[in-house]
Amino acid sequence: MRRRLDADPRRILIVNPFGIGDVLFSTPLVRAVREAFPKSAIAYLCNRRTEPILRHNPNITELFIYEKDELTATWDRAWWQAARDVAALLGRIRRHRFDMVIDLSLGERYSFILKLLGVRRRVGFDYRQRGRFLTGALAIDGYHDMHVVEYYQRLLEFLGVRLPRATIELQVAAEDETWATAWLRSRGLTDGRPLIGIVP
Repeated sequence: MRRRLDADPRRILIVNPFGIGDVLFSTPLVRAVREAFPKSAIAYLCNRRTEPILRHNPNITELFIYEKDELTATWDRAWWQAARDVAALLGRIRRHRFDMVIDLSLGERYSFILKLLGVRRRVGFDYRQRGRFLTGALAIDGYHDMHVVEYYQRLLEFLGVRLPRATIELQVAAEDETWATAWLRSRGLTDGRPLIGIVP
């Protein structure tokens, strides 16, 4: 695969602070990055709600959790503890000495902080002129014309990385699969009939 990078990054950070759907939509991107850079360490910054979705993903080396609501609640109780928590997270990220960040946040806050932390290559979307701290930016005006997965595919192509298949992935722990099978069996739902799950 041809890439528009001077050298293969050894340590890559993917930033996605959004919800469950957006994180699931990013799993084809994660796999494509892993296949393009098989020897690289790939970390992912997400929130606590989406961490279980990525916990068992074999293409991710490490997870960083940033939970804004928890930080706000801590700040209201004890601002010094919140400041210490943020400093600890930023310290962990800095110690990894990432070569590149793929910023899916659509904002400028993360790329600015990662610039201050010394990440030299920062790529992502320039949404409403918020990409000023990115070193490589793909201009978009929102997720309007195609599926979010396809926007992520465009970002990979911008990097020169090919997305061979856009399959959304969800890995679960063996004990969770065992529990789900037992739960379905206890309700007589293991006879092969199609099941529809509705989450309002």
